[in-house]
Amino acid sequence: MLNLPRLDDLDYQKLWDRARAMAPVLAPEWTDLNDHDSGVTTLQAFAWLCDSLNYYINATGEAHRLAYLKLLGIRPRRSPARCRVEFRAPSGAALSLPAGTRLLAGDTVFELERAVEGRANRLIRLYSEESGRCYDLGPFVEADGGFAPILTDEPSRPAEAFFGFAEPLGGTVRLFIPVAGTGRNPFGDDFSLVQLEWSCRDGGGWQRAEVLSDETRGLLRSGFLTLRLSGETALYENGRLAPAHYLRCALRQGCYDRRPRVGRAAVCCGTAVQTDTAAHTVELLYRGEPSLPVGYALESEDRVSVAVREQDEWVVWRDFRPSGDDLCAVEDGAVRFHKKRFGRVPAKGSRVLVTIARPGAPLLLGETDGCASRRVALDPDGLCRLRLALSRTGPDGRRAFEIYDECPDLSGAGCDDRVFQLDRREGSVVFGDGVHGVQPEAGLLVEALELARSSFGGGNVLRGQVNRLETPVEGVTAENLEDAGGGEYRCTSEELEPLVEEKLRAVLRAVTAEDIRALTLGTPGLLIEDAAVIPMADYCAAAGEAPPPVNTILIAVRPKSERRLPILSEDYARIIRAHLGRHRMLANDLQVRPARYVGVGVYGRIRLADPGRAAEDGVLEALRVWIESENPVFGRRVDYGGLFSRLELLPAVRAVSQLSLEYLGEGGRKNEHGDILLLPDCLAYLWETGIEFV
Repeated sequence: MLNLPRLDDLDYQKLWDRARAMAPVLAPEWTDLNDHDSGVTTLQAFAWLCDSLNYYINATGEAHRLAYLKLLGIRPRRSPARCRVEFRAPSGAALSLPAGTRLLAGDTVFELERAVEGRANRLIRLYSEESGRCYDLGPFVEADGGFAPILTDEPSRPAEAFFGFAEPLGGTVRLFIPVAGTGRNPFGDDFSLVQLEWSCRDGGGWQRAEVLSDETRGLLRSGFLTLRLSGETALYENGRLAPAHYLRCALRQGCYDRRPRVGRAAVCCGTAVQTDTAAHTVELLYRGEPSLPVGYALESEDRVSVAVREQDEWVVWRDFRPSGDDLCAVEDGAVRFHKKRFGRVPAKGSRVLVTIARPGAPLLLGETDGCASRRVALDPDGLCRLRLALSRTGPDGRRAFEIYDECPDLSGAGCDDRVFQLDRREGSVVFGDGVHGVQPEAGLLVEALELARSSFGGGNVLRGQVNRLETPVEGVTAENLEDAGGGEYRCTSEELEPLVEEKLRAVLRAVTAEDIRALTLGTPGLLIEDAAVIPMADYCAAAGEAPPPVNTILIAVRPKSERRLPILSEDYARIIRAHLGRHRMLANDLQVRPARYVGVGVYGRIRLADPGRAAEDGVLEALRVWIESENPVFGRRVDYGGLFSRLELLPAVRAVSQLSLEYLGEGGRKNEHGDILLLPDCLAYLWETGIEFV
């Protein structure tokens, strides 16, 4: 039964009664309001229509609300949690963990997204060299979860960092480098502030390494760094560096806005996804070799089938239960073809599909009956990945199948698309009707080729909790280096509706001053504290300058920094201009400039209730907070009277006998009341104090 909300309490009778009551007022000449009157019949018809519309609007269900959200670009969100896991083994031991290796956080299963291979190694030294001075930062990263600042944020100052490892490095090296968060705006893979050069130390000297990929984008965020070394590192030491196998990172171009703080780099590290896979497929290409490595975790109890693409369908060469009719074998983690042993091999260039199923996993879902929009029952709880095969038995007795993929909505599918839709509410999969998606013929078995479930948000476990391999490997331990994140499950309209406000309020075009400021503050990859958007006409009026060119807008920007008075770099200004240019709709001239600072000097004579150093420091700190931190607004007025009153209200102050304000900087002036006035692109700071405490 539908749950009908009451969007409007006007039903047919109320509407009719209201209309009849208004007739004598609006049409006095209308005196016959009995049912036989044609005008009354018209009113009754419209009252009935309105009542019917109210009923249908009230009856809007979950499917309708999800459709409305889809029109706004808001779709159900289902994503499993992810984390980076470091594997440790005895120093120098070979480590090989294929994709799909299962890890445990209590009873929660995680699986490796890709293989982790290499020699067990660990970071034992970390140095940062700046302007010829070398700093040993090893103790920082040796601490659990510790981070150390490296390189420099000073322009044109040479800086290098040295990562020392216990064992040699060679060939392709994939490191996970944790970087402490700084509150930086999210950015993509095309953003970078600096250009780094990586090199390794072999027996002959420093050799430049090729950067194959850098998820950190120049050590701006945590991620994997993949290098190709020309040779193998050698043990190296000098007067500054202790013995280790070193990688060197040198700052060659650009400048950091804040020094990167890195943690313990991990060599044997991989990404784990919180999924519990019952069935998985791997597609391979046969080129004539006798053995095809599967490249996925295979346990002795797992069931494995192999199919080869022949003409327009997949033909099973080895079923889940091996038999004498098999045309291939699965041995030592590889598919083996042999013409003498099995009688034939696939044609070169054939596609091979390997399906791995866990023991006891129910893969057979049902059978098709040839009807349109056929439904097959399936428990949707926690389902995050599903791929189906519709199979039949051919004339030669071998099973053949076609693959059907999930689509979010069958109404968008074509008549030749082999797709299905998962109806989570009804707990079933729905096939096409011949118009929207292929309508399967009768008698086909519906089987799961890929089936994985997740706890979604329940998989966002804390750092260090992913710490066991489901199938132990001697000497190998695991630990996630960071909290697992990204797990999310929003499928109902009630869960998705909070995203509507976010969607509607998103600023995508620079039209108004508020738009420009929001886009400036959100510039990808930057650290921006505040920005002021000032029409140049207003600025010139405040500064007493000549009128500017029309449509000129000044944007004053203060970046986030550990410095007291941060200055906007030219790189920052260039990035902001480019970002605003991509969103600008009007032909405005946007001028991005650094915020200017006006120093405020405070002088006077203050009598303290309890004279002493602590009381004096408290008064000076209160002045700094009032002028700089409490209201850091562009173009604000430093009010002489307000400052005087605030000082007198401090518990440590008995009386303020004298007080005056002065300023330092081109953007300020003093009025007749003693206030310091700032231009619209200026911020105030406490420059000097000359206070006599008595």
